[in-house]
Amino acid sequence: MHHLGILLSVAQSNINDGLDPQNAENLIVGLMVVSVMALVFVVRTIQKVTTRVVLSLLLIGIVGGLWLQRDNLEDCRGQCSCRLFGQDIRTDPGTFCPGEL
Repeated sequence: MHHLGILLSVAQSNINDGLDPQNAENLIVGLMVVSVMALVFVVRTIQKVTTRVVLSLLLIGIVGGLWLQRDNLEDCRGQCSCRLFGQDIRTDPGTFCPGEL
């Protein structure tokens, strides 16, 4: 889980300057891989069925949410800003956007 914190801090530091869509997609895919690895770990190591099911459903929900954010990012290509993870972010820092001075 230490790697997840590093990924999130890197993403947060770049959000205000604009977020390259390719970097955002790579971040989302990386988080999905970490979540799937955690799911495999939970299924293989947790002995109590109830705990295993609850944690598995939680991780499957996280992967599903990340997949939806990835789809939203695809829809935002070519636009100046996008709503990603509940925040409005600028997705193309190199271009002029209306309303900018």
